[in-house]
Amino acid sequence: MSHPLLLWACRLVLAGLFLLAATGKILEPHDFAGVIRNFQLLPRALSNLPAITVPWIEALAALAVLAGGRWFSAGLAWITAMLAGFTLLFFYVMALGIEVDCGCFGQLGALLAGEVGPGSVLRNLVLLGMCVILWRSPLARS
Repeated sequence: MSHPLLLWACRLVLAGLFLLAATGKILEPHDFAGVIRNFQLLPRALSNLPAITVPWIEALAALAVLAGGRWFSAGLAWITAMLAGFTLLFFYVMALGIEVDCGCFGQLGALLAGEVGPGSVLRNLVLLGMCVILWRSPLARS
């Protein structure tokens, strides 16, 4: 069993980062749509839909992880899935040699993010490790 302080730290880090990420993108959806276009994954016309929906999913997932109880596992599932998806996307653009800002935190996180590369992959892998710790905890089984 994991130490309760470790579990709280993982919850707070994941939820805090996802709330920060969501807030920056919610405040500037047009900028986030531009970041999505830079990844060259979707047609230009489709970049607005994820620019509007992804930040709200991030925010709701973070709040669910903080709320705990029956909401915890659902929020953690979303955060885990998004981190895995973002990490795969990073590998994809790195393999293609596309130089793009990750846009992870919108305008609020210019110091936290930066160009997609090994550092952003490592950050996501550490965060996924926190997800594993939480999945193995009693919190995920309640």
